[in-house]
Amino acid sequence: MRKKNLLLILIALLSISALVGLSACSYARKDFGATKSDNAQDIVSDTTTFELLEEFCAYTDRNYASAGSYPAAQYLSRKLLSCGLQPLKVNGSDMKYTPAGDGDAIIGADAFKADTDIVAEKQKTDSLNLYFRRPADTDSPLGTVIISAHYDNLFGSDLGRHIVSATGAYDNAAAVAVLLRTAQEMSGMTCEYDVIFSLLSASTVVADGAVYYGWYGASRMYATLERLGMANNISLAINLWRLGGGKNNYMYSYDKATSYNNLFYEAAEVNGLDFKDVPEYKRAFSADYAVTVSGRLGSPTGTLHIGMLNDSLVSMNKGVPTLTYLSLDWSDVSNPGYTEYEGFSNCALTDGDTLENMVLVSGGGDKGKQAIAGKLGAVVASITSTLTGDNGRLLGDALALADKELKSLSSAATALYYTGLGILIASIVALVTAYFVANRKNAERLAAAASKTPPSSGNGNTPGGASPFEEYEDNGKIFEDFD
Repeated sequence: MRKKNLLLILIALLSISALVGLSACSYARKDFGATKSDNAQDIVSDTTTFELLEEFCAYTDRNYASAGSYPAAQYLSRKLLSCGLQPLKVNGSDMKYTPAGDGDAIIGADAFKADTDIVAEKQKTDSLNLYFRRPADTDSPLGTVIISAHYDNLFGSDLGRHIVSATGAYDNAAAVAVLLRTAQEMSGMTCEYDVIFSLLSASTVVADGAVYYGWYGASRMYATLERLGMANNISLAINLWRLGGGKNNYMYSYDKATSYNNLFYEAAEVNGLDFKDVPEYKRAFSADYAVTVSGRLGSPTGTLHIGMLNDSLVSMNKGVPTLTYLSLDWSDVSNPGYTEYEGFSNCALTDGDTLENMVLVSGGGDKGKQAIAGKLGAVVASITSTLTGDNGRLLGDALALADKELKSLSSAATALYYTGLGILIASIVALVTAYFVANRKNAERLAAAASKTPPSSGNGNTPGGASPFEEYEDNGKIFEDFD
């Protein structure tokens, strides 16, 4: 029996070694040697990003199905044009949209209607995405990076009990302010990537008093890029979502480490930017909720958690390397696993989502404004310091590993992994079974030995006074091995 146990233990150890080896193959690279940016801390300490947030929150109506959102789109278009960015072109002409009536054309706008079977009534008013390009400062770009944020809100939506009146400062005006500030900063930097700044509409839709995540603007963006022949060269999609709230800034890529995510964290650390590690355990939403919110898309990892509950899910399902910036209190134990910010755990998509509340819970007054500006500025500094200069070339090295890393447990690797796992489980089951079989045989042997022991007058402890283990206690061995 001892030989059999040793053999099973050896098999288990080999299986564990194989699993460890396979896991090691998927370890992401670290220690790229990221360099410090000259102005990262200046971006964090000034209030420019907060001022952009204040400006944009003045555009209260940004509902995807309302013409009231067009002034907000026009503001964004003019801001990006002022940064020297170029609108995407269709048939050689700038993409643009002219509202009905006497309104000025909105440069860079891509008009569409949310293609959904959730809303019974067809959308009458066009939704508008905006796309602007910052060309690479080289004749041989390292690739194309998308920086996106949805700008729509639920203003005027009927949620059954009331009509939403909040501006959506946390979801998602703060992220829009970060995108605008990033465009401003990058206009004076050297970048070897083509960068597309994309502002998306129709991220959420309302039907029968309920909110549904649709990410129709993100889907439309990829359809347009495919139509323009630009979809196959996307190296990275950076999405900005729900920023300025919570206690912590995070960068989330996938549910396992990626080299490019490690580089972003390394560059942030070198520049003294405060980003927390994403919790290893991310509490997933229930299967029913996942179907409700992601529906037609689904999760590429089989589960849905707060890190995926945004437009990045479209990129992930396209197989594009993705990085999401978000700020909240992300716990690995609470339900649903995060707090958007203290006192307003369910702030997004409610009437509580106002700039006034953001300032209040961040300390109030100038202190609150500076705290928000610092968190938003850290995101701007993280993006600009990683995409530009020497770090931008390091990012190219990291992204070159992305395809392998994101598929490291697919096809043959998956088969080998689960084969090893199956052997390990079978070995453990065999060991446990052998243990109980041995125990049973020992018990039978002991019982037989006890039946041969002559009865005595008894000692008050055991029947007849004899210990059934006496024979084995005498030779110093409680249990024997049986073949």
